[in-house]
Amino acid sequence: MFRLRRSTSDIRVETSEDSHLQSPEPHRLPQEIFDLIVDFIASHKRESNEWRDTLVSCTSAFRSLRSRAVVMLFKEVELRTNPFNIQRRAARLLKVLKGDLRLVENMHSFTVSLSFDRHHPAVRAGQILHPRYRRLALSAVDTIRLKRGSFLEILELILTHSQLRTLGVEGNYNWEGQLLSRKEKETLIAIRSMPSIKTLGLCGINHLDPRMFFGNRPSENTLDKIVLDGMLNYGPIPNNLVPPPPPSNITSVQLSDRSCRLLDFMMQRLHEPSPLSIRTYPTYFPALKKLKISYVGSLGDLTAMWYFITTATSLESLELEHIGNYGTRQSVVESVWCLSDLGALRHLKFSTGTRDGPKSRRNIQVIMEILRSSREPSAIQSLAIDFDIPANGEIDLTQNSVKQYWEQVERILTGPQFPALRSVKINIKVARPSDDDDISMLCLH
Repeated sequence: MFRLRRSTSDIRVETSEDSHLQSPEPHRLPQEIFDLIVDFIASHKRESNEWRDTLVSCTSAFRSLRSRAVVMLFKEVELRTNPFNIQRRAARLLKVLKGDLRLVENMHSFTVSLSFDRHHPAVRAGQILHPRYRRLALSAVDTIRLKRGSFLEILELILTHSQLRTLGVEGNYNWEGQLLSRKEKETLIAIRSMPSIKTLGLCGINHLDPRMFFGNRPSENTLDKIVLDGMLNYGPIPNNLVPPPPPSNITSVQLSDRSCRLLDFMMQRLHEPSPLSIRTYPTYFPALKKLKISYVGSLGDLTAMWYFITTATSLESLELEHIGNYGTRQSVVESVWCLSDLGALRHLKFSTGTRDGPKSRRNIQVIMEILRSSREPSAIQSLAIDFDIPANGEIDLTQNSVKQYWEQVERILTGPQFPALRSVKINIKVARPSDDDDISMLCLH
């Protein structure tokens, strides 16, 4: 039985097992009621990602729910396939979309995700999809993500989407990264200059052109959020970026420690030739409010990572991912770094696990070191710790060697360093084993 409560109203839609109750039969209810039920399910469960499964169950139970539910399900469309089946899958998707124009008109997110293939590192997916994509009037789409392939033709078409707000491009995420062609770089830079673009994700790309991040001109300083990951080196600094670009309006950044080092080096290059000005560029992010950094285990990138965090003086929300997942003999936390230096910080989150790294003891120890670095009273109001543990892994969170660190964390949080703390949440998730080919490093929310 589905139940929808809105103020004093109580709308009930019952299954056949409840037919003995005195209630209207489902097919006699107005269609608007069913539309309201679908909207309620989609909005209520969206944060937990359960809304898709629930809507699919609804469509199989009641035909009256199907019309609205299908439209809601097609708001976010993802074409997931391997390089050999992309043509057939794309044709099937096009057939479905052409059969109901409402699906196209209400689509807001379109993703093409190719499975990783070492023998086809840059599949010409754009060439295959171009004639089909061109025939779709995707006028309502504001989010496009392209993963693991060469999408030049699609990128060129994106330039005609004046309302596009979010673009994510992910190369083959391996140690080499994906090397973009000259035309792909130029097209990405042109898309970066579109005034409607607010969120840009660049992952798994080799030889990053700084203009993809900074833009070509001060007038292109329109980004709100940027995601950088998997980029191992940089491209040449163009002459039109000297002097350095003006401060950005970016409020949200998602990086890896490797990306921090990349930005650190680019900013050093932009501030040459004065060696004294190398460490005087934090004003590029004066509006930064939310920062998420993933530590991928490179000791050489730690200093750049902690320095990047310290310079974000306006930061209100900080998430550190996998910070304790790589064992090192030295402390991960820089000795000169202090949590209380972030005076505007209100929300702190640790996302960690034991999948690829050490035992839980190391994870808790790193969290304790970060919290203990607060020398002055901190204004942090909420703390969240998420543990991700594989289903077939050893859970040692309650062992004595780990328990002592939990107790130290508790003493720190209840001490004078955190007088404003109001909420502490610890979540332990047991994850199912997953195929590495399906793991995506690009997350745009």
